[in-house]
Amino acid sequence: MKGKLIVASLILACGLVSSCSSDEDLSEKDVLPEVIATDFSSRYADYTIENFNDYAFDNLHYTEIICKDKPGNKRTAIYLNYKWNRTFCKYADTEQLPGKVEKTIKQESKGKNGDFSAIEEMEMNGIDHKFYRIEFIKDTANLKNFYYSLIIDHEGKVIVKSHSSHASYTISYPRENEIPWIKEHYEGANILGYVSNQGFNNYLIMHKGVLKSVYFRLSSDVSEWVQTSYNLPEDMKVPQDILDDLHNEHPEFNFTEVKVIEEPHGIGYSLIDGNSSYRLGYNYNVQFPPIDY
Repeated sequence: MKGKLIVASLILACGLVSSCSSDEDLSEKDVLPEVIATDFSSRYADYTIENFNDYAFDNLHYTEIICKDKPGNKRTAIYLNYKWNRTFCKYADTEQLPGKVEKTIKQESKGKNGDFSAIEEMEMNGIDHKFYRIEFIKDTANLKNFYYSLIIDHEGKVIVKSHSSHASYTISYPRENEIPWIKEHYEGANILGYVSNQGFNNYLIMHKGVLKSVYFRLSSDVSEWVQTSYNLPEDMKVPQDILDDLHNEHPEFNFTEVKVIEEPHGIGYSLIDGNSSYRLGYNYNVQFPPIDY
């Protein structure tokens, strides 16, 4: 069994998302489709619509409504195939965010370089609570101008800390098969957040007390589950044969973190030296490189 060397922190954002060309531009229509207008008015009775864009693609009807809430914050509501999918708001500062969320942001961004490049609040169909995306640049002990992208849940807990920028919530979208797949395969899981990056949709779930990242590879209409990763639970151990192979092949290597990697073929492990500048590590029984670094 061979462990594959990985460099886990310095992934550049490639901004890959699935794309398609419009078959029909409906934006000249000045009236929202009735089913969308009815849902929007019942969902956001005190919001004011400024404008909207309405498009039809091969197998998707996409409606984007630009609106303002009562305090005057600009929000974007998105409907896919005439059903509400998500609404997000971009803030200029953190003062309007819930206290727990703002406190976490201040702790995580202490010493940041310059302004936040993203402060976004998201509510989404299939996810019970709002969640937040925060991006900024900050120096570390070993590296200058290190990029941080955080996903924070409604309780103020960081559920993703990445070093690559995530795709805008305007251009990324969940596929209809994804949340039902999660509910079927992780019974009782609480879905905490969602982010799209590098051609994957990533859902953050709490399952049996363990925070897990569930990844789907994007395609035009549906997506395919490719990986779920999470920190090694206390009641789970790395198989002894993997530890023996690591010691025999790399006796000088010491790991401080272990990721469990579930893939269609089975379970693998990523052993990481969190004390190294580049978070070096080795993968065992992993067909697809771990995504969430």
